[in-house]
Amino acid sequence: MLAALLVAAFSFAATKAAFWLATLSVPRPSSEQDCAVLVLGYPAKADGTFSPVERFRVEAGVQVYREHQCSKLVLSGAAVRNEHVEAESMAALAKRLGVPNESIVLERRARSTWENVGCTARLLPSTDRVLVVSDSLHANRAARYACRQDPRLCERFLATGVAPPIGAFWSVAVAANELRALVRDFLLHRTGAVEDSPGCNSREEPPV
Repeated sequence: MLAALLVAAFSFAATKAAFWLATLSVPRPSSEQDCAVLVLGYPAKADGTFSPVERFRVEAGVQVYREHQCSKLVLSGAAVRNEHVEAESMAALAKRLGVPNESIVLERRARSTWENVGCTARLLPSTDRVLVVSDSLHANRAARYACRQDPRLCERFLATGVAPPIGAFWSVAVAANELRALVRDFLLHRTGAVEDSPGCNSREEPPV
C-alpha cells in the first residue's frame, strides 16, 4: 500500500513539474502584431454538457485571448467521439464567458491535433501570430506539428499552453497521452515511416 501511494505521489508531482516546465515557453507577441487564439478541441460529454478538459481549454483560451488582446478566438474540432461538434460546443462556452460572436471562428473539420493546426492555418492565412492554447504539453505538441507541416508556420503558431489547476484529476492521464504521442512521433516520423503532409482531414495521424 505504501509503495503504491509513493508511486502515485511521484507520478502526480512529475506530471505537475512537466506541465510547469512546458509553460516557460509562453510567448509575448508584440502589441503591433495581429494575433488569434486557437483552442484545440476536446469532446463534450455524451449528453452535450461540458467535459472538464473541454471547459479548461476554453477558459484558458479566453484568458489568453483577453490578455493578448487578440482579434479572433478559433475553436477547432469536429464531432469525433460523439454527435456533438467540438467547435460548436466550445463556442457556446466561450460566448457564456463573454467573447463576442464576431470574434469567434469555428473550425469544424479537424479530427486530431495535427488537423487542428492544418485546418486553422487555412482559415488564418495572414494572421501574424496564432497562439495555440490547451494544456501546456499538448500546446507544445501542436506547435511542433505546425513546424512539421510547413516551416513558415513555425514563426506564426506559438504554443501558449496553460498548466492544469492543482488537483485536476485528469492531468496525469493527459500527461501520459502526451508521452505516448511523443513516442509515436519519434517512431513514425523521425524514422520516416510516415510522410508528413499538410494536415486538414489528411488522416495523417489517428484522432488524439
